[in-house]
Amino acid sequence: MHLHLSVPEDFHHALKEMARKSGKTMSELVISSLSCELKKDCELCQKYPNLSKETLKSIQDSEKGIGVKEFGSVEEMFEHLKI
Repeated sequence: MHLHLSVPEDFHHALKEMARKSGKTMSELVISSLSCELKKDCELCQKYPNLSKETLKSIQDSEKGIGVKEFGSVEEMFEHLKI
């Protein structure tokens, strides 16, 4: 579905530059921002309005302990990561 918006020229240039720097399209940035606006109950969206859906899900999963690995020491973690 398409939505056409009229925005000031300086806004358009700022959005275009933000998209270029982030590696996203202008549409992706607008959709991301609007998604967070529509999810006012999401604390992470309010605190970090430019998170992608994947990043937001990863943070929420980690807060629930999903995909989290605990280590006894930094050395043990480095060994696991082969660093």
